[in-house]
Amino acid sequence: MIARLTYTLGRFFRLEAAFFRNCLTRDLQYRGNFILVFFMDIVWYLVNLAFFKVIYLNTQSIGGFTEAEVFFFLGTVFVIDALDMSFFASGLWVLGDHIRKGDFDIVLTKPVSPMLYASMRYISVGSLLDLVFALCILATAWWQLGYPVTLVSLGAYLILMLCGLAVMYSFQVAFAAVGFIFVNASSGLQMGFHHLYQFAMKPETIYKGALRFALFFVVPVLTISALSPRMILRGFDIYSFALGITTAAVMLFLSTKFFYWALRRYESASS
Repeated sequence: MIARLTYTLGRFFRLEAAFFRNCLTRDLQYRGNFILVFFMDIVWYLVNLAFFKVIYLNTQSIGGFTEAEVFFFLGTVFVIDALDMSFFASGLWVLGDHIRKGDFDIVLTKPVSPMLYASMRYISVGSLLDLVFALCILATAWWQLGYPVTLVSLGAYLILMLCGLAVMYSFQVAFAAVGFIFVNASSGLQMGFHHLYQFAMKPETIYKGALRFALFFVVPVLTISALSPRMILRGFDIYSFALGITTAAVMLFLSTKFFYWALRRYESASS
């Protein structure tokens, strides 16, 4: 079993390395687009930082979060977002076009999971630069925060960041898979996800009552961003830790099942 797992992981990383080389070559051929992608993402980060900076010119706290805590929260969100943009979002964003044109037929001929191939085929090299910028923001915010950190809290923080990334990926997979059923709806639904994602860009404590419950347990978009910063800002919390891992596992399971259920309704160009 260990040998099989090692072989599978090795095969996966070789495939991802091939994708990276191909995408790097493509991006370097169009350097203007490469720079523009990086520039626009940096502007998006700065706009979000400036938004909260302006608010804190008029108040000391937002939902119990100080300015340093919100900037640490944003740094965490930016890192998760940059990882998603680097490795998953580009492939899922163009999936709708591939379905409409029948280009997804080519994916089905590959000896690899169609979902993994479709979602990881296009690596955004420009967004890898965004990841460096996001890490710098996070490191600066963490330094300004000055909170003591235990190894347990740090480990839980990193694990829940990956869980948040998994939840974000699951949402995008599910939204993109709708394109197999309603061919012309996929792009609009992808935009719908980004509107939904805006809830995760705000501190969780501003949401109350039924809306808060829904954003954690019905459409768990807050688990993308809210749980990992808790491990540093409020200390290790077993409930939040378990909630993050459980939500990520359930979302990955459901989105995978939905993707392959919807795939059976795909009408290929050759059919």
